[in-house]
Amino acid sequence: MTAPNKDQPLRRVHLAGADVIVEGRWMRQLCQWCGYRLIDEDLTRVAVPSGQSGALPHFEIGAWICVEGVNPTAFSVVDAPGEDKYPAGACFDDVVPALSMVSAE
Repeated sequence: MTAPNKDQPLRRVHLAGADVIVEGRWMRQLCQWCGYRLIDEDLTRVAVPSGQSGALPHFEIGAWICVEGVNPTAFSVVDAPGEDKYPAGACFDDVVPALSMVSAE
């Protein structure tokens, strides 16, 4: 991610993929397009109060996730501007500016 200039914070929008648990220890969720790590957790280091579910929150598959800043980093779910469009600042925006969304139906 690169900032347009030093006065603007880093901002990039990613397309959430499936969350995956590897070897029962690591939970990861990556961007479907560029592979950016949206979630990367070592489950052995997660404390869960007695009697509560140990499931970690994750993003819905196909959700647009806006990632802003470096440290701290803020994550938020954003809406696409239309059914066949993608949000400004998408991770593939610079690579494929003429890309349009296509339904799998």
